[in-house]
Amino acid sequence: MPVYNGEPFIYKALDSLLTQTFADFELIISDNASTDQTGKICREYASKDPRIRYVRQVKNNGAVANFQYVLDEANGEYFMWAACDDIWDQNCLKKWVAVLIEQADVVLVFSNFSTYFHNSEKVILNPHVSPSLSNNKSIRLIQRMLNSCPSMFYALIKRVVIKDIKLKNFDWADLYFANYLALKGKIVVLTDYLYFAGVKEFDGVRIVKNAKNGKLRTRDYLFNMFLLIWRECAILYALALSILLLKQVSSFKQLISEGGQRQKCD
Repeated sequence: MPVYNGEPFIYKALDSLLTQTFADFELIISDNASTDQTGKICREYASKDPRIRYVRQVKNNGAVANFQYVLDEANGEYFMWAACDDIWDQNCLKKWVAVLIEQADVVLVFSNFSTYFHNSEKVILNPHVSPSLSNNKSIRLIQRMLNSCPSMFYALIKRVVIKDIKLKNFDWADLYFANYLALKGKIVVLTDYLYFAGVKEFDGVRIVKNAKNGKLRTRDYLFNMFLLIWRECAILYALALSILLLKQVSSFKQLISEGGQRQKCD
């Protein structure tokens, strides 16, 4: 759990994780030099539950570095990023872990999920999140790009697949991450609603800005995806995927120009 100033929401997140019916896990909390009561709250929870390892960073290193830190510190067979404003059904980990145990060719498991607005307690269902189950990795990538889901970044993953990865700092990097994993193995999506993606605002535009200059840079996603496609896919698939990629980026730009709402990406 990478966190910065999570005081208003972290109670719910911690309670829903620590009461999971699957209890054999370590919860690494990396506090990115919070200025609110996050540290106090986490230390209180850690004093009561030995599964929690709380680390406070000396300075705020930025979100990407904090997400990378908890990945690098993890030792478990499976790994999941847990946002401090999210909530999980009590059987979420049990059902997700079961899939990874039973299906050796699956690298990531997710489920249909709900968006939870903290301020109003409004819940919006997000059904029909698609899996990527083909034996052909290029087809799995096509399936991901046709049904992009930023919240899939918070799925349960086989750690061996990502233990050496270095997270990239650009907008839509959450989609790039899911695309990358689709090339490494199958992605299962359960139909149960097991995860609530917390949103702090009620209904405003939620666009993630590039850290360097405050501007959205879909070209960074475009560039990194081109590299990934042409490195991993056969030439005919690479050509088809490149065309699909250009159409996808065009839809991103239209979303932004219309003031559309970006799905969750903390």
